[in-house]
Amino acid sequence: MKTNLLSILFFIFSTSFSQGQDITGFWEITNVTVGEEIMTPVAKWTKIKADHTFVSGNGWEQNAEGTYSYDEKTQQYNPQNKNWLKDPAGPFTVSFLNGKMIWEREEEGNKVVITLRRVVKMPMGPVDKIRGLWALTNSTINGEEVNFLTVSNSQPYIFIRPDRLYRQRSERGEVSSGYWFMHAHRHELTFISHKEEEERKKWALKFKDDQLILIGLSKGNKDLQRTYKRIDEFPQ
Repeated sequence: MKTNLLSILFFIFSTSFSQGQDITGFWEITNVTVGEEIMTPVAKWTKIKADHTFVSGNGWEQNAEGTYSYDEKTQQYNPQNKNWLKDPAGPFTVSFLNGKMIWEREEEGNKVVITLRRVVKMPMGPVDKIRGLWALTNSTINGEEVNFLTVSNSQPYIFIRPDRLYRQRSERGEVSSGYWFMHAHRHELTFISHKEEEERKKWALKFKDDQLILIGLSKGNKDLQRTYKRIDEFPQ
């Protein structure tokens, strides 16, 4: 009986240990340290497959794929992205701590440490949440609310398309369009108008329930704050 119990305990321990050391699976990158600088990637993930291939991306967008080698004795993980430049820094040394996987190597004289955790669902970032059609519900300048419907009888909106184009109708009823992009490490959205004479506008953004809140960061919109709600058809 005692022998059987020891065998069961050994099996459980060895199984959990081997699973904890397995690099394959779906991982989210939670932290990157380069020298003294600490960065938190936004919805960065990688899928490491048992057939020695991998795919990586940010949020719902895949932006890398390739093959990898892994030496279990030295714990050296070496991914090769087939759609990008050759990586001169060499393989990562892999370790595990408290259920997380850690990659370490030196890049241009700096120690790089990447921490990953297992996930089940694709991480969703601001760039994924912001896409769609939004109607303006509140607008303030220097904290003072603006009754924008007295300026224009048309409901202001902004349509943020998956192809990185946008179209909007302002509080004054003016319709404009251009390009949008999201900062890779900050909740910061930038609009670039198709009109060359217009300056690009940067906004800090946050989400609250089903609302999108944009806070001006540029010279031309610094005192503005706009709140939108998601809608599924264009307002009249």
